Amino acid sequence: MYIVMNRIKSPPEFSEHLERAFRHAGSMQDVPGFVSFQFMRNTREADQGGAVEYVALTQWNSRDAFEAWKKSEAFSRAHEGAENSPVTSELDTYEVLG
Repeated sequence: MYIVMNRIKSPPEFSEHLERAFRHAGSMQDVPGFVSFQFMRNTREADQGGAVEYVALTQWNSRDAFEAWKKSEAFSRAHEGAENSPVTSELDTYEVLG
């Protein structure tokens, strides 16, 4: 099992847009190797800069499955326009050992 955790920080005024966009991310059931998706908003107050923190967590059968999805047209469509977004993110990946 391969876990991908994307920590996302959003300006408060962009949070509603971000949450709407991620509502559709769970519809990846047809992606080979995809297992599950969760999108979470941190329950603590916004940080000093006012950013709202989220985590997008996906589970994959393997690292190869995740890497194949990253190279797909579906990935490109899902991330279209991200370069102009006020959102910042930090991606971490994990292998499940047991």
